[in-house]
Formats: sequence, C-alpha cells, structure tokens
Amino acid sequence: MNDRLKAELDEEFDKLNALDPSDEGYKEATERFTKVYSLYLEGEKNQAEAEFKKLQIQNDELMKKAQLSETKKDRWWKVGLGVVSLVLPLAIQTVWYKMGMKFEETGSFSSACSRSIFGNLFKNKTK
Repeated sequence: MNDRLKAELDEEFDKLNALDPSDEGYKEATERFTKVYSLYLEGEKNQAEAEFKKLQIQNDELMKKAQLSETKKDRWWKVGLGVVSLVLPLAIQTVWYKMGMKFEETGSFSSACSRSIFGNLFKNKTK
C-alpha cells in the first residue's frame, strides 16, 4: 500500500510542479498533495510502530527465555547445595566413626577426633 501511495505522491508532486502558483487548480493540487502526503506519513508511522512492537515482542520473549534459564540454573544450584550440605557431613561423620571403630582392633581410640566423638556420645551424667 505504501508503494501505491508513494507513486500517487510522486504523481501529485509532478502535477503540482507543472502548475503555476497563480493558476486556479494550484490550490486544489496543493490540498490533494497534502492529503496524500499525510496518508503516506501515517502509513510510514504505522509501519514503524508495527516493526517496533514486533521487535519488542521478540525482545520480551528472549528476556523470558533468559530468565527461565537463570531460574533453572538457580534451582539446580540450590538442590545441589542442599544435597551436598546433607551428604557431606554424613560422609565425614561416617569416616570418623569408621576411624573410631578401630578401637576394637587395638583396644583404644586411635585418633583425637574419634575420642571427642565417642566422648560426647557416651558421657556419664552425674548429678
């Protein structure tokens, strides 16, 4: 549609150039040229707005995808840290208990860590 308006605008401009400002049809030709030009400008404006909205929608979609990706990463990090914070202390305690259980072979606690663990477990509470 813009091409047709542009062609008509060129035609009206040529007609306007062919007329002398003192001619009778000059005022009508100027009004027609002004109307066609305003329609052309309106079409250009609408086309630019449509393109802007299209780019804005694409940008919004990209932002949503990026946020979703970040949310997924954050969730996996939280789950991973939760698992590590649960498993790591249990693993360390298990190793300490295994080290502490060697006392059955030798008859005594073999390390200071196991002594403190078992010392806290089997405290005698006297009143």
